[in-house]
Amino acid sequence: MNELTELASRILAQLEEAHAEEITSTINTVTPMSGAAEEVTQAQSALIELINFEYVRIARDNESGRLVPLSKDQSILAVGTIVHRLHFSPSEDAWEWNRNFPMMEILATSAGLAKARELLNERGYEWWWRQN
Repeated sequence: MNELTELASRILAQLEEAHAEEITSTINTVTPMSGAAEEVTQAQSALIELINFEYVRIARDNESGRLVPLSKDQSILAVGTIVHRLHFSPSEDAWEWNRNFPMMEILATSAGLAKARELLNERGYEWWWRQN
């Protein structure tokens, strides 16, 4: 059985309903935001963990507006760039994407959706907010 870190579990559970979500929306939903750089590096680590378990891929829109998943290696490389593409907005109290770059989305795989449902059955919807 694949044991995930808490943050990776949160990210995966967040994807269960929509199957895909913008990176910034996900980060802003699964962590209390302070604007600390560690929030982004922790999210990167969790995303790489999920990619290595084959639970998610990074995806981008193509010309027709459809999400196209990147390969495992391309997904890991893309995650490595997000530290340069996110900035914290104190006025919004949230992480925002630098719109000079194409948006990246986190796309759950079939195995990832199954694991997300398992996590939600065990812990409930957005369990991390009830703990605080």
